[in-house]
Amino acid sequence: MRSYIIVPIMSVVIGLAGLICVSPSVRAYIIIVTGRVVEWTPEAIEADPVGYSLFAEAQLKKDKRVFQEMRKDLGVCMEVMSKKLSEKSKLLEQGEKFVEDFAEACDAGEFPAKVHGKEYTELQLRSQLGLTLAEVNGLRKSVAEIEQVSVTAELEIQRVVVESEKIDSQLALLATRREIFRARAVTAEGIAILTSVNSVLEGNQSFIKENPVGTIMEIMNRTSLPPANGSVSDVQVDEYLKGYVAKKSSAGFSKESGKKGKFGQTENIPAAPGDDL
Repeated sequence: MRSYIIVPIMSVVIGLAGLICVSPSVRAYIIIVTGRVVEWTPEAIEADPVGYSLFAEAQLKKDKRVFQEMRKDLGVCMEVMSKKLSEKSKLLEQGEKFVEDFAEACDAGEFPAKVHGKEYTELQLRSQLGLTLAEVNGLRKSVAEIEQVSVTAELEIQRVVVESEKIDSQLALLATRREIFRARAVTAEGIAILTSVNSVLEGNQSFIKENPVGTIMEIMNRTSLPPANGSVSDVQVDEYLKGYVAKKSSAGFSKESGKKGKFGQTENIPAAPGDDL
């Protein structure tokens, strides 16, 4: 009984193998459905140019769909980045104003100081300035990261567009070349075109493996920006206050009243010899 079953199966296998060898369309279909069963070497392409062109066309269309998804996902990432950039930029602008307000109150040296509806002792005001300054530094880092991610995403979109245009060009060439091959006009130029298509297919696979699409955090982790400090020390607060006072003085914003700020000049400057003459 078993021998009766084996013989028909062997006949089917032999017949299928014959179809694959004789019919380019069947051969290409089997390869498309099952994957790259036969390695398309230059010799294999030359032996079956029509079959290879059918396989290459199907693979190029598949790659193009992958590239279209990449572009769509990158576009979504760009939209998210744009929204986050707007939000973070507004917070940063407000935070920078608050830092200046707290620094101005520190420089005035009058305590308790009332700033934005709250009264602060000197220690509380310095703590508030340090906290707000730390948040501002973090927001600056976030804005820089988002801007860098947006640039990266834009460049990746351009790369995807270029690769998609290559696919369109190759598809047009394949359609024309296949009709020529079917007319049995196999030329060295035609074979060279098919060989170049093979290199494009390999390049597509490499590009797909390096898919730039990822979560926002994954893209941000690719950046080379240094990490932002989570807090600000008293030394940094003092440095900021000194810089703030120096900036005010250079801009001509020094107070003209007799009371000097705590972080400004607190002693009378002695008169130079001859000044009282």
